[in-house]
Amino acid sequence: PSRLDVLINNAGIFQCPYMKTEDGFEMQFGVNHLGHFLLTNLLLGLLKNSAPSRIVVVSSKLYKYGEINFEDLNSEISYNKSFCYSRSKLANILFARELARRLEGTGVTVNSLHPGIVRTNLGRHLLHLILLSLAFPFPSKSLYWASDLGEAESSIPENQGQLKSRAGL
Repeated sequence: PSRLDVLINNAGIFQCPYMKTEDGFEMQFGVNHLGHFLLTNLLLGLLKNSAPSRIVVVSSKLYKYGEINFEDLNSEISYNKSFCYSRSKLANILFARELARRLEGTGVTVNSLHPGIVRTNLGRHLLHLILLSLAFPFPSKSLYWASDLGEAESSIPENQGQLKSRAGL
């Protein structure tokens, strides 16, 4: 492609059993953070050449419970799937902040966000959520946000011109 106006890093897995990526990283850290990190860096030249452009890093409020343990980055000593998810989302926030700092003045802005609660199969490894949604299908649906693409597009500040040159978290 000759242009890339927006890169949205939104791939993710949530509280899965212990697994490693093909490259040997703990799965949640590999998918939720390292994959985004690599893709962003591979596309950075194109994003700069397409400026003004934007990078959106989808994180989670659960980042608050994460810490980076460099002694056990792959969770080989101790695996806690909740901790690993939070750690991957903390890494997203730290990456977005540093990238925004490095790209200041280039015309590429970086933003990070918490997407809210959206009904997807992200929690497929959490048996209690699956059972709850089967037992109470109607009330549980009301707890989730849903929107058709038209509504989502019109509510994005970028489409209203409010964030053209601002980076933030």
